[in-house]
Amino acid sequence: MKTLKLFISIALLAGGVHAQQSPIFNSYFLNSSLYNPSANGLGKNVEAFSMHKQYLTGFDANPTTTFLSIGAPLKMEKVGAGLNLYNDNSGVVNRFNVQGTYAYRIKLGVGHNLDFGVGLGFMQVSVDPDAMDLQNQNDVLLSNRNFSSGILDGNAGLTYSLKGLKIELAANNILGLKGSFSDLVNYETVRNYIATGSYRFYLGAGRKFSISPFIMARFAEIDTPQEGAIIFNYKDKIILAPGYKNNGALFGTAALKLFESLTVGYSYETGARNAGMTYQNGAHEVVLGYTFGNPAKDAATQKRIDDLDAKLEEYQKAQAMRDSIQDATLDQQQGQINENKEGVEEAKQTAEEAKQSAEQQKAEMQRLDEEIKKTQKELEELKEQLKKSGALREGSAGDFVGESTDAKETPVAKGYYVVLASVNKRNYNETAMQKEYLQKGYKKIFSEKTGWHYVYKKTAETLPEALDLLKEARKTETKKAWIFVLD
Repeated sequence: MKTLKLFISIALLAGGVHAQQSPIFNSYFLNSSLYNPSANGLGKNVEAFSMHKQYLTGFDANPTTTFLSIGAPLKMEKVGAGLNLYNDNSGVVNRFNVQGTYAYRIKLGVGHNLDFGVGLGFMQVSVDPDAMDLQNQNDVLLSNRNFSSGILDGNAGLTYSLKGLKIELAANNILGLKGSFSDLVNYETVRNYIATGSYRFYLGAGRKFSISPFIMARFAEIDTPQEGAIIFNYKDKIILAPGYKNNGALFGTAALKLFESLTVGYSYETGARNAGMTYQNGAHEVVLGYTFGNPAKDAATQKRIDDLDAKLEEYQKAQAMRDSIQDATLDQQQGQINENKEGVEEAKQTAEEAKQSAEQQKAEMQRLDEEIKKTQKELEELKEQLKKSGALREGSAGDFVGESTDAKETPVAKGYYVVLASVNKRNYNETAMQKEYLQKGYKKIFSEKTGWHYVYKKTAETLPEALDLLKEARKTETKKAWIFVLD
């Protein structure tokens, strides 16, 4: 409606009036990187997430907001970076924001983290006078037909998580800068603060179902809604979340995770306590997310595995050749002793030839020794790279217990374990472990120290054997298989 557009234009052009500057989405709990930069990039994979919302759908030129976030780990579950973009359009006023984010994680224990994040970017605000229905088209205020201005924008946030508890604090528009369209028309960003809290309760032995009370509080100079929701979750694949805002609005969100990588969702909101909401058709919100994995990291890890395999083969060949030369030298020395018994002159000649041969063999062995030392150094470097990528880890066999055929815990033997899955005891009890893994022929070791189960099928006594098993497991079981070296 043109009346609504006129109202919005007056509100913005009144110089110094604060408009709502932080988009409000109902699906915040699915991805909080819109407000909180500490939530972007700290996973294991590259993730993209988008939300699109339409407000006041009963009116012409109703407001719409679109958000896109891309996050990637720079160091797995330690350092992350991301890019956020959103566009908020009311028909008259359009705000576009692009922002880069950086996040850092401090590990306080198993499932116990404190994440920090900052974001810095640019916000462009523009006003379209042609979208207004004004009686005085020659208003001096509108003589400039292209109102547009940009300013720097920033935010900061932190996330505290402990088992099922999650608390987030975020500050948006923290720079609080002012922009200007002309001498008479200006605007300024309004700092706003957001706090959320949730706790996840698991139901049943298999810990497949969970319920999470969720609350969000917003604080700003302008009136912003507070809200709460109950999140029903089945195996992180099906999510339903009815909620309520203190302005009288009711909303509900539903989301599905498909193919382990694609998330789709929808949210509907209606019933706010104001006259405008009475004549509109509610707010609609669509969610789409995708986990790309980290193909560059996976390819680099696989290359290191292949390089390590090749270096081990070189090392074994060099060592075998050195052993062969050493055996030949011993045989030659024994032959010289036997020949000395047959005659002095002939023995002298044989000794001279043996000496020359021995010098040649010594030089060859020195060359091989240098080659072996060089290869050993390269092997250690490759192993360190595999450790950093998570494809090879080390531990003490004494910290683990296994399971025998009579279901009793047994000591764990030293060796190379090709791990196919790792799960925390909070998420898997013995019933679930039996059903999901052990009854299907898998084995497991468990660390009471860390609370993690490690599922495997085969073990090896040497690293070359373990690499062969790892390649087989990555082809037939999972591309995420890795080697656990227990000493």
